[in-house]
Amino acid sequence: MKVILLLICALLLHPVALAQSAPVGDKWALVIGISKFQDSSLDLKYPAKDAKDFCNFLIEKGNFAPDHVKLIVDNQATRSRILTEIGDSWLPRVAKPNDLVVIYFSSHGSPSQMDLEGMNYVIAHDTNRNALFGTGIALQDLSSIIQSRVHSDRIVLILDACHSGAAKTKSDGKGLVRQGNFDIGQVPMGKGMLLICSSEPNQVSWESKKYENGVFTKKLMDALSSRGQFTKMSEAFTALKNGVQTEVLEDRGELQQPVLKSAWKGDELVLASKPVSPRTLPDELKGNGGKIEIAQSTLITPTPIVSVISPVATQESQSPLAINSILLDRISILPVVGPSKIKMDSIWQGFAQKDNLDVAKRLSELGLDKEIEEAFQGEIKHHLRSKDVITMENTALGSQEMRGKIDAKALLQQPSAVNWKSMGQLTQSKYLLQIEILDVELQDNYMGDIADMRLSARLINAESGDTIWMLKSKKFSRLTQAKHDDSIFSEITNYFPRSMAKELAKTIVAAIKDQ
Repeated sequence: MKVILLLICALLLHPVALAQSAPVGDKWALVIGISKFQDSSLDLKYPAKDAKDFCNFLIEKGNFAPDHVKLIVDNQATRSRILTEIGDSWLPRVAKPNDLVVIYFSSHGSPSQMDLEGMNYVIAHDTNRNALFGTGIALQDLSSIIQSRVHSDRIVLILDACHSGAAKTKSDGKGLVRQGNFDIGQVPMGKGMLLICSSEPNQVSWESKKYENGVFTKKLMDALSSRGQFTKMSEAFTALKNGVQTEVLEDRGELQQPVLKSAWKGDELVLASKPVSPRTLPDELKGNGGKIEIAQSTLITPTPIVSVISPVATQESQSPLAINSILLDRISILPVVGPSKIKMDSIWQGFAQKDNLDVAKRLSELGLDKEIEEAFQGEIKHHLRSKDVITMENTALGSQEMRGKIDAKALLQQPSAVNWKSMGQLTQSKYLLQIEILDVELQDNYMGDIADMRLSARLINAESGDTIWMLKSKKFSRLTQAKHDDSIFSEITNYFPRSMAKELAKTIVAAIKDQ
């Protein structure tokens, strides 16, 4: 009887814990990014793109319905519009207590020492840096507005703020870009609120030298997808801290460490969990699902872009490359192809048929190809610091549309028919690395399922068109902890890219050094 009474008391005393242990009813996200400000001296490179990329991430990998996500960028993201979306016209009208709400903000943030009363401010498109109280959004007030007006017991607030991207900011005395980030320890936290900030109060949130994102946002997306839809927030935050700190220290010689503050109780948050009670919205309340075009001037490309051509060409005259014919002394990793075949033993075939499971599609959804590209990029760069290493995301072919026009499989199967110099000009890279996943094999084992993956690769000197290193086929194996369940795919995506890149990078680097 005492046990029952204790349980009843616990339930009465911790209603929030109960609410947060219940399944997520539905999911909503307001995503804000500002690269262009009314005061152009505040302009940044990547926040608008950060916001759009994070918006797409939530939809494609986070199980957020497109019309449950609203994206506002640049001149749309005025102080009035932001507060209206959060406190009046949208979130208060769509989010229920058992729902999950994500609010993401990428912009400048003002440190407390800039304000007479020590307040932190989020900088909107129309904020006047000399009148923060009247034109900025006080972080403490923002937290209170969210708590009082958004009717959800699960709220995640993500602040990629206090950006710095250019060396000149180190001597900028105007205050918004180099004096420090928010002190989220001073922010009041309501029930079920989780707050992640991109750096400590005395640090800056850096924009990347390697890709067109802030380091925090890119590493956040990587971390949240580390175990696919099963990634817990605690796991993601650990990976996020390590990823941000490592890259910023290597590239800038500075420290940047994300900070988390939580008033969370109950079951641990899994951001990508599927909602159990998804709802249909009236047209006037639907989000835009990220369907906003960002002005090209917002995106600063790291190198000049050349004209886009068909990559397969047998004659030099077929390549209308008139803008830039210089090949930079760097390595470009072309889109990963495959897997060409999926092999399964009888037990796995039965499991796949029972659950109507498309293995190749599942691996694609988890971004196996992108994970491999990024793993090779990081590992090769680690061994070859004298040269830049890029993926297609950082070239003229980096958009999803351009990636779709590249027949990467044809490049692998018909290398003699490819005008490699033209490909080098498109990517502005002297060396091109091709990778193909030949097959993936899944087998039952009494200790856990076995996953095998075979890989082929080729490294080409784009100046000469010669293959300087080639791997016809190499098998990688993994005894997983999965047992006929979906978790095997996250384990494959986490393990194989790093394992492959770690084993092959030294050989690739040696081939380049021999040139």
